Amino acid sequence: MMASLGRPTKIRAPIRVLVSVIVDKVAAGAPREEILRNYTALGIPHIDAAWAFAAGLTREVIVALPLKIKASSSKSKSIFQQNTRRSRTWAQSATNEN
Repeated sequence: MMASLGRPTKIRAPIRVLVSVIVDKVAAGAPREEILRNYTALGIPHIDAAWAFAAGLTREVIVALPLKIKASSSKSKSIFQQNTRRSRTWAQSATNEN
């Protein structure tokens, strides 16, 4: 199953069921047997796949993004420059203390 931005992800069985529906039902305490009774086209592997997909969404991923800041005015540009100078000064003083 692939996540698609803006669209809910579905389990593809003979019928389509939103992954969130399955995860919500299990999280609410519904036993697998009840889910299988309500969605007869699903099997235990489908429920396991829904949980595996949900678990994959919770994993942390670090993405390096380029930092480009555009100052919309001379005032915001000035504030940005002051903060940058303060950060450098702090970093230098922390390095010198160690």
